[in-house]
Amino acid sequence: WSDFGFADPQIQTPNIDRLAASGTRFTQFYAGSPNKADAHWCLAAGRRPDESPNWSNSSAALLPENITLGEAMWQAGYATGLVGDWGVLGPQGPATPEDQGFDEWVGTFESIEKSPPFPASVLYHGRPIKFTKNANGQQGQLAQDFYVAEAANFMLRNFRQHPLFLQVHFSTEGVPATAAELEKYASQDWPETVKARAAALTRIDRDIGKLLQRLTDIKQLG
Repeated sequence: WSDFGFADPQIQTPNIDRLAASGTRFTQFYAGSPNKADAHWCLAAGRRPDESPNWSNSSAALLPENITLGEAMWQAGYATGLVGDWGVLGPQGPATPEDQGFDEWVGTFESIEKSPPFPASVLYHGRPIKFTKNANGQQGQLAQDFYVAEAANFMLRNFRQHPLFLQVHFSTEGVPATAAELEKYASQDWPETVKARAAALTRIDRDIGKLLQRLTDIKQLG
């Protein structure tokens, strides 16, 4: 939470800052585990890591009795969507988002930190979509850009029929630093890795701004 402009003015995240100013800030909390996969399970299951009765490949695994936030919202009548890398295991392998309460999902089964920024393909409703612009190691289609567009499309498709619950997984590892964002931090006396992370956060903030604009366009943003 301290990586954003409302906590550190050196980081340029105006859209996230606007959310922080008009919404609720959670500043006293902890991640479920220092292990990213287990922390992700905690978020999905709403449980502490020691509450997992089942482990798979050294990581906590979702069980049928684990009620995810997606399931709770779906049961309450929401259209539920998940965009981005899932990376949550079940007892027999990857847990499927569609079996965990999500009507729509686009992403990969990879954990967030392992998914490449320019994948050869992603899954859309369980079926692979090839990114031909990324064939043979090319870098023509950034997964993050595709996910943001799909998130905006999910809102447009569903807002007239149902209230919306959309879970979007952003990752600084999935957003390569570009010259435009790096230029914003060129004068900072920071290590290059810190500058790259700040640039990735600024680009993610830009994408959040696109989603906020879509909510404004369909009159769903109070």
